[in-house]
Amino acid sequence: HHLFLEEAGHHRSSSRAAAPHYIRSKSHRKAIKFCSQAAWRLGKWEQLEKYVNLLVRGEEGEVHSIQNGTEGGYGIGAEHIPRIDFDGAFYTALLHIHRSEWELAADAINATRLAMDGRFTALMAENYKRVYPSMVTAQTLSEMEEIIQYKKLEEKVKSNTNRHVANTIDLEEERDRLLHTWRRRLSGCRVDAEVHNSIMAVRSLVLGPTDEIEATLSLSVLSRQSKFFKLAEKALLDPLEALGANLNGPVFGFGVPEELGLGTSSCAADSSLVQIMNIDRLVKGETSLLPNYEKAHQDYFNMLVNKAGCVKR
Repeated sequence: HHLFLEEAGHHRSSSRAAAPHYIRSKSHRKAIKFCSQAAWRLGKWEQLEKYVNLLVRGEEGEVHSIQNGTEGGYGIGAEHIPRIDFDGAFYTALLHIHRSEWELAADAINATRLAMDGRFTALMAENYKRVYPSMVTAQTLSEMEEIIQYKKLEEKVKSNTNRHVANTIDLEEERDRLLHTWRRRLSGCRVDAEVHNSIMAVRSLVLGPTDEIEATLSLSVLSRQSKFFKLAEKALLDPLEALGANLNGPVFGFGVPEELGLGTSSCAADSSLVQIMNIDRLVKGETSLLPNYEKAHQDYFNMLVNKAGCVKR
């Protein structure tokens, strides 16, 4: 049940379903994993800390070390204590990146690689299809390290405001280079909603909802094709929410039949459309670009609503 909710993008439902259940269940650790993922995807960092603490320390208070000799964060570094497992290390790394604790995050990423090493080697002996998700995970760990490097540069730029112009770091150029690399990687990945979703989730540590529109649209399409309709909807709603759009905002008329003859209320609109670079111009204003909606369009809208049954999300 939790797996279905997770894959379908029902992170809120997954969190609510797993939270009261994991203490009683024999598979409580798996339930905690689902809670951790839901808390992360929803940006509930305090809840994620609670679940990470359970993954690392367990219900009885035992502690699994991140790395021998590590001080601070989770783990006590004793050699006789079992090494932390994959989920505990991975979510610990996310938490430390969110807190800008770079050294602890790097230790947790290394612990994640160690935890997946045996599983990865075993799957490699079987077939490519089964090992592919682990390969994607290895890629996301590398991208987490790239995020750390970029964040460090960001901090360096903010703390060195009096640098000589010759030594100034072009943060925008570094960001563009990172995005270009990430786009090339994503284009080479398997066309799969789960793969794209896991990659985009990690990248959200440094990217906003509207930073990678093409990748977001691709994720929504792939999710819809895989019948993960809630995930497909969420992929679109997050950037729209960031832009301040809502159901009461302007309607652009996409998908309206040609016979309805949808036009604009200004002759200058056509030339202005060429200059539009950001979707928020359409969302937030530019009333001269709004189409002329008449009764025929309202009737068409009502027909679609009736056919769908309602307008409820």
